[in-house]
Amino acid sequence: MAPHRLACMYKLRDRINQLDSIPTTYRNLLEHRLVIACSEFKRQDRGEEVRSTREIRTRHAEKRAHKLYLDVLDEDPQIFIPFLLIVNTNTACVKYNLELFRQHHEQRAKIRLGDADKVILEDIARRHRIRGSIAFQKLIQALFPAIPRTAMAVESPTTTADGPKPWRFNGAPLEVVRSQFAVGVFEAICKAPARCGNDQFSIRTTTGLVRMDFPSVDKEDCILWLDIGDVDLFEKVLFPAGCRIQESGYNSSDGPCSLQRACCAAAALIFGSQLYEAIDTSRLRTWERDTAGLADTTDCIMIEVHATHEPRYGTLRLRLEFLRGLRIAQRLFAIPNASDIQANNDDNGIAAAHFHFPRIR
Repeated sequence: MAPHRLACMYKLRDRINQLDSIPTTYRNLLEHRLVIACSEFKRQDRGEEVRSTREIRTRHAEKRAHKLYLDVLDEDPQIFIPFLLIVNTNTACVKYNLELFRQHHEQRAKIRLGDADKVILEDIARRHRIRGSIAFQKLIQALFPAIPRTAMAVESPTTTADGPKPWRFNGAPLEVVRSQFAVGVFEAICKAPARCGNDQFSIRTTTGLVRMDFPSVDKEDCILWLDIGDVDLFEKVLFPAGCRIQESGYNSSDGPCSLQRACCAAAALIFGSQLYEAIDTSRLRTWERDTAGLADTTDCIMIEVHATHEPRYGTLRLRLEFLRGLRIAQRLFAIPNASDIQANNDDNGIAAAHFHFPRIR
């Protein structure tokens, strides 16, 4: 094996470690070769037309590359990505000497990738249906090992705002909603089925499509609920390869489900600095970052998808830091005192005369 190829691999690995990410210039190449590495090469069915010599040669090279990539994955998963990006499928794989690679590959260092890279890899796997392949699972487990049990000994912080009887704000004026949220978020709220189906709505009316639940214990996280249309758009941007929890009884990917593990970078762009700051400073997000090691994804942002047909719609669930959430609530609902707060109970709410918020400055 030419020494310069190993040198190129090590150089690329060092660059990835400096960036804590795969350079964007390699994304298309990564997708093409990862699919070759993790796909099953079954015998092709006979077609009506004879395959061209070029097609036959390309498939032969890809089969050789597939075997070589898997051998390298078995040999050292940490060098797999640089190897994949440096070694060409059409030429080098046909005459590549794996034994020489084993003899000369001595710099066995760990490659450092962020959560965003995991999202990218899983998105490629989902789109090309290789997520269930043994090779892909092995790669993910090697590059993104599970969090040790000792790190997860401290459970994620809970909030009574998520319980059966939160303190609830409801009925925000649409004009205020428009001024408080980013344009894309407000437009998605306006496309929610309840709003689209009522011709009497105007910008001066109030809406139950925006709600906030507060905890019965001071300083726990609060929750902002937004009913939206255009779920597909939010799903593609916020959850490119997020965790999908399907409701029982549904097998279709369009059925009711919850989407988790939102991309933080996308969330900052979609929700704007003020709302994202409330998300980023929540107790749950702090725990995810400091204890669970989730630097780039979060469960503070979830979507409950309700529709089983097009157009799909759902509810955004945002977990916010208490004081920042309270400031948002005061602007949205113009609550002058505690007597306007409602506790959500079996009778659809009781007055909360004894609940005292801290002074807001």
